[in-house]
Amino acid sequence: MSEIREAFASGLRQARKMRKLTQHQIAEAADLSVDMISRLERGAVAPSFDSIETLARSLGISPLQFFTLRPPEMGRSTKRAKALAEIHRILAKANDADLERYARLLKAVTSP
Repeated sequence: MSEIREAFASGLRQARKMRKLTQHQIAEAADLSVDMISRLERGAVAPSFDSIETLARSLGISPLQFFTLRPPEMGRSTKRAKALAEIHRILAKANDADLERYARLLKAVTSP
């Protein structure tokens, strides 16, 4: 499997799981078959650009995020992984102005 196909498959699976959606639910939202979602998540097939955009809209993320999402690192506590996933989910839905506001807030909270 190519690196880009593997990155997309992992990103799709991670984005779907972060939103606690089943393959059936995302298939319905994206007007694709459950079999196609399964094959995309395994990297058995490559998506078209149109499918990438449709899936991204269905999940409320940027199409580029499919290629940057990664599963929580091994060795991290489940509590930490869940917190990071929740933060990522919130940030993924934010518009540019909100992201800037969140960044200022985090800086203020974490500054000594």
